[in-house]
Amino acid sequence: MSIKTKVLIWCSTAIGVAILITGMHFIVTRNANLAIERRGIAIDIAQGSLELNILSDQYISSHNERALAQWEARYDSILALLEQLSKGDDDIGKAIISNIDSYMMGLKTAFAALGDVTGTDNQDVFYRERSALFSSEISVKSGLLASSAIKLSNHYAAHVQQSVGQASILITISLLILIIILGFFWVIISRQTQMLTNTVTDLAAINKELEAFSYSVSHDLRAPLRSIDGFSQALLEDYPDKLDKQGKNYLQRIRSSTQRMGILIDDLLKLSRITRSEMKDEMIDLSTMAHLIIAEFYKIEPERQVEFVIMPDLKARGDGHLMKLLLENLLENAFKYTSRHPQARIEFGSTQVEGKQTFFVRDDGAGFDMTYVDKLFKPFQRLHSDREFPGIGIGLATVQRIINRHSGQVWAEAEIEKGATFYFTLGKN
Repeated sequence: MSIKTKVLIWCSTAIGVAILITGMHFIVTRNANLAIERRGIAIDIAQGSLELNILSDQYISSHNERALAQWEARYDSILALLEQLSKGDDDIGKAIISNIDSYMMGLKTAFAALGDVTGTDNQDVFYRERSALFSSEISVKSGLLASSAIKLSNHYAAHVQQSVGQASILITISLLILIIILGFFWVIISRQTQMLTNTVTDLAAINKELEAFSYSVSHDLRAPLRSIDGFSQALLEDYPDKLDKQGKNYLQRIRSSTQRMGILIDDLLKLSRITRSEMKDEMIDLSTMAHLIIAEFYKIEPERQVEFVIMPDLKARGDGHLMKLLLENLLENAFKYTSRHPQARIEFGSTQVEGKQTFFVRDDGAGFDMTYVDKLFKPFQRLHSDREFPGIGIGLATVQRIINRHSGQVWAEAEIEKGATFYFTLGKN
């Protein structure tokens, strides 16, 4: 069984156990919260029963409607609390709630009878004795009601303690399982670390061999390519009268292909050197660097009508050689993709994106379809054909590698025939 499979099995087991424990913990916590809530209601009922007794005494002494209304309102509120408790409970809780319900009915009956007695005008000994009897019955019922409510409160308190104990057991089990899983992973990681160390060492050696091989192959390819190109040119120059139009066309195509392959080899070597060259950390004047690059463009195509707008005093920390290569690629792209416009504008500047300094190169050239933006920075992926604009698709891949080495980000926004904007950030700025 592979290490990957073992890790997947243990991860799946750990996740399953975690889900199970989480579910059980949720149930225990819910039961504890429910018991705490019910205990609070039981305490409110006990307090309410004592208030009913006090309100009964006030009614007996004053016989006013306010005391009667307060008694009835408090009685109704206790009934509402009792209704909440009656929704789902164990057998013991249901029995206690049933007793409380019967005490409430007896209390209501006794208070109604008390109202009948105290509401008459006859104040002889018989009525006073009846009033005292009902008042005493109300006190007894109120006491029994309070006692049962306290008993119910203690019952729920025991539930809370039980839930806390269950939660403690679950936490202990969770910690033990976590320790076992971490121990297993520690063993696996220790073994894998050693294996990875050996693998990295081997890969480093292989990488050096590949670099040497790549350089050797590229160097050895240049010589035959130069020979093919040179002899093709010699045939065209020395034997023009012996070659018909089609033969000359073939030789021109051979020369074009060898020259393109030579450019491809050079660009591949440049791309390879970017990832392994030593980085220098220095302050770079990007504005001055951009002006120097643009001056070279004018030497190559002096007839182009291009307005260059370079924001002054743009500076950043980074590797000077790599940053020059980055700007060359971005500005050259903008210069190339505006070549079909008689009047063009290319801008290099800086803005703030999410509070971070962000540089950009913007043009009003051919642009591209944002549907294919994911291909933009991949080697040899082009969004335009060679017939439209020449190139091999290495420039933007080079830009991304340079940005990666500077711990930054690069992205683009564009619209067909409305230009493109390339943004980039540098990690140290």
